[in-house]
Amino acid sequence: MKINDMNLSIKQSYYNKSTVEEDGITHDINTNKKYPLYIFELSKIYLDGTRKETVNKIINDLEQVVSKLKQIKEHNELEL
Repeated sequence: MKINDMNLSIKQSYYNKSTVEEDGITHDINTNKKYPLYIFELSKIYLDGTRKETVNKIINDLEQVVSKLKQIKEHNELEL
């Protein structure tokens, strides 16, 4: 998905929880149950402007991302 030329993705994956044994070193990985995790990636290249101008552009872009994500959530369009 693109928002104001920012590349945004949310990908679902899974992980297995582990517990540390009494020796403090050995980990017991529970492979019987998978827990969901989400990978959020956001990127954009800013070529022009000073550092301060770029920070202001980033703030503006992030505000637009938040607005768009809220809109997506309200309409249950959770596939990104």
